Amino acid sequence: DETAGARIESEQPARVRPGDVVEVAGFPAVTPGKPVLRNAVLTVVGRENEPAPIGMSTPNGLAPDNDAELVRMNAHLLSVLTSPTERVLVLQTGDTVFEAGIDKAEAGGTLDAIRPGSLVSVVGVYSYHWGPPPSFRLVLRSPADVAVMAAAPWWTLRHTAVMVGMLIM
Repeated sequence: DETAGARIESEQPARVRPGDVVEVAGFPAVTPGKPVLRNAVLTVVGRENEPAPIGMSTPNGLAPDNDAELVRMNAHLLSVLTSPTERVLVLQTGDTVFEAGIDKAEAGGTLDAIRPGSLVSVVGVYSYHWGPPPSFRLVLRSPADVAVMAAAPWWTLRHTAVMVGMLIM
């Protein structure tokens, strides 16, 4: 909610949407980040406006305090990877490289249209990993959580080499 977040880990197949109010029961775990409830059972009991994301303007956002918070970050897309269960965007802001993942069924094909090198704005739930070395990951809710701020230039080293090769012939 607007005051804080907690991580809920559940094997329950219930689908919740941003803005759903849930009642949760589970086994608490102590972590360096925010509280975690494991083996949780949850029930949707209502709906409210979803909280606004916290803007993270610096690449030094690597902190347990951000765990389980909805954040917005600008980053350059390095690549889009596919695993059996999810689509993963590999992103870089400053010297920090991190991942933003979305369930493969939710992703569709819209993320494939974004060229590596593009500047994107991503909104996701911050997941702190205490390491070593410490890192973080964003959990995306839908493809709408990724917006292209500036597309990658078409003139890449490869395109330039092909054009030079064509002109020489």
